[in-house]
Formats: sequence, structure tokens, C-alpha cells
Amino acid sequence: MAACLAFYALKRTADEGKGQMIRTRIIAALGVAGTLASNGALSQDTEATVYRIAASDPLKTYQTQIQEAERLGRRIYEHDRAALVATDFLFENLDGKIAKGVVGWIEEEISEESIRVFFYNIDNNVFRPAYSVDVKRGKLIESSYVEYPKSAEFTPTQLLIAKARDLGARQKFAACSQNYNTVVFPNENGGYYVYVLAATFLPGVVVIGGHYRFEIDAAAEQVVETRKFTNSCIALNKNATPEGAQPVALMVSHVLTPYPTEIHAFVSLQHDMPIYVMTVDNKTIWSVEKGKFRSVKNF
Repeated sequence: MAACLAFYALKRTADEGKGQMIRTRIIAALGVAGTLASNGALSQDTEATVYRIAASDPLKTYQTQIQEAERLGRRIYEHDRAALVATDFLFENLDGKIAKGVVGWIEEEISEESIRVFFYNIDNNVFRPAYSVDVKRGKLIESSYVEYPKSAEFTPTQLLIAKARDLGARQKFAACSQNYNTVVFPNENGGYYVYVLAATFLPGVVVIGGHYRFEIDAAAEQVVETRKFTNSCIALNKNATPEGAQPVALMVSHVLTPYPTEIHAFVSLQHDMPIYVMTVDNKTIWSVEKGKFRSVKNF
């Protein structure tokens, strides 16, 4: 089992996990969560060990992979945040009364700063948009909200994104939660990356394990590659702290690559907290903070 450690400072603060808990409840209400098979359980540590880590020069060997992981982690975060903002707005705007048949959402990048989130249904195997709203740099553009007629159609580009998302979400994998979010965007290979991201109702829990990436072909018809990011279910509990203490960083071991992945970058952004990743292969401890990596110590 991977090490699950936390760093603490003697200062009390409010729980940072509230937003994710609300997000997961909203997803469950949409009916798109809990549809994936689950045969794993979250692993949580209740004790923490404090390590003193001396900074050192970052490793250069995996610079290309590191830059790619940072870029993807940021992209996942922006898409996931846009979906969260759009979902909150939709429930508030419709007083929780989502049209029957809505099965999920997709995100379309309409500029470098803006993402259009579509909520869609599938009618006789035809994907159709139900609602959409734009999110710019994490802020909702309320004037962009659209409620579509039942006969509305996606553009060819949007349709491929929706089909890719649907194909990825239907894949079988060893799940670590009853609830999963999805993120989808085009990749540099001409196809799509669909991330299925484990979520939780539990406040203060940071889910590291159970996330997957499915690479979908350009026609959105086949899964080209499946990637898991951990071998087991890993969840760190920020609330398992001594009385009066506040977690200031998290630590986890990683065995699948000799460097952190886009999931580490995403989680550090999602929870706004540094993560120290111990890569066993090359005995290196990495700092992942605000989606950026640096190596800090060999062990």
C-alpha cells in the first residue's frame, strides 16, 4: 500500500473539502454517478509522520514527461472546475429540476480562457444538447446560458467529444468510489483523452487512487489505450490531524512512473495543497505545488 502521510502546522482553518462534497452530491443528483462498477474501497491513514525535506536541484532526466504532466494536470483542473461551476449554476437556475434524460456533460474549449459546458441526453442513440453555459477562467458567464429545444443537434466537433466521453465512461475498470466525474478533451494524437476521476462525499478526503485515462480514437469509436495512475485505492484524510492543527501538505508514494503524473498535478490544484510524491523507482521525493513539479530529495 502506498504511504499516506500528511504535514501539519499548528493553526486551525475551515475545511477545504466542502466544495468537492457538494460537487459529488450534484453529480449523483444528475444520475451520472454510481454507474461504474466498484470493487475497491478508499484507504485512509489516521496517523501522520513529519519529515524534514531539504531542497535540491530538480532532476532533468524526465523534463519532457514532467512538462506534459503539468500541462495535462492543469487542463484537467480547468475542465473539472468549469463543469463544477456550470453544474452549480444549472441546479440553481432550474431549481434542481433537470430535464429528464440528461445523462452527463462535456466540455468544449472555445478559447484559451473559456470552456463551454454542455449537458446532454441520448435520444434513440442520438446525442443532443439540453443546456450549455460558458465558464471563463473559472467564472460563469451567465449571459451565455442556453436551453436547447428537443430537436437540437451538436456540431460535428461537439458530437465527437460527446461520443468519446460516452465511450470512455462505459469502460470497465477497478473503481475506488461509487461516484466518478469525467473530463474530456482532444489530444495531440488527433483523438481524445477521457479521464474518469474518483470522487467522494467525505469532507477533507483527498482521493489519489482510482483515476483512469482512456485514449479514444479520432472517430470516437475505439479505445486506443487505457492508463491507470495507481495500483490501489489511495485517499488521504486532511481531517485526521491533531487537535488545533492544520494540514499544509500531503505525501504519497508512487511506483508506476519515476516522476509524478498529471493526476498529482490536478489534485494539488483541486485542493490547493502541496503534495510530496515519493517515486520508488528512482528514490526521489518530488514537490507538486499548484500543478508544478520539482525534485527536492533523493532517499
